[in-house]
Amino acid sequence: MANRMKVKKITSAELRKLLSIYDVYKQEQTEDSNSVISLLSAIEVGSASRAYVERTFQPGEVLIRENHPGDTFYIIRSGHAVVFKGDLQNPAILGFRGVGEAIGEMALLENLPRSASIIALDEMTLWEFSRETFYRFLQENPTFSMTLMNMLSSRIRKSDEERMRGYMREKKQVVALETLSRQATHDPLTGLFNRRYLDQILYGEIAHARQSGALVGVLMADVDHFKQVNDKYGHKAGDLMLQKAGELMKGCVRAADIVSAAKRALARKK
Repeated sequence: MANRMKVKKITSAELRKLLSIYDVYKQEQTEDSNSVISLLSAIEVGSASRAYVERTFQPGEVLIRENHPGDTFYIIRSGHAVVFKGDLQNPAILGFRGVGEAIGEMALLENLPRSASIIALDEMTLWEFSRETFYRFLQENPTFSMTLMNMLSSRIRKSDEERMRGYMREKKQVVALETLSRQATHDPLTGLFNRRYLDQILYGEIAHARQSGALVGVLMADVDHFKQVNDKYGHKAGDLMLQKAGELMKGCVRAADIVSAAKRALARKK
């Protein structure tokens, strides 16, 4: 019969938040997870007393709390848990644990407080092992040590892969934001700043000039006989002329100056 102990439980809203993250980042179980349970079962065959205590946890209950002392480790028999650092307002998710996986072993290996918090996502059953039993397994059972080492190595690989995926997602978001920003501030044909951006810049520059007594210079230019070129040679030729005119204007100004395409007129602020 599984033992129950008094544990802290998070709110329903906090649990829903973690479950929504789990739905997005759901992971497959490692291939060696069942071998850990089989190994521990084999160790206990013929023993007069079990080396572990079976514990049960309900959804939202806290299995392990970050920075708290750690004198036990667990093997998950059923259910899933989330591992995270920080508070529940903005948790840094480190991963999820499922059947056959070990949790809480790092505090014993490093002889340090818990490095992360772990919360049950659904009803869980765990085998709880004391520090003494954990060290005895490491010393007396090389297979247990190797299996645990493989599991930790697999977690590191997964963490690296997730970190890379997170980096790629972040990079895509940055590129998307840069694209949106460029579309909002640039003329798609010439690549110059658009009228909206010019208006914003002029407003700020004029306000600054009024306060400081500085001068604001604006140069406006137009392409002569543009309609005739457009009608005679077509829109592609007209577009090319505007692009070349924009390049010419950019080549004639300083790096700090702003060249803008405003209703097919080219303006420069200096």
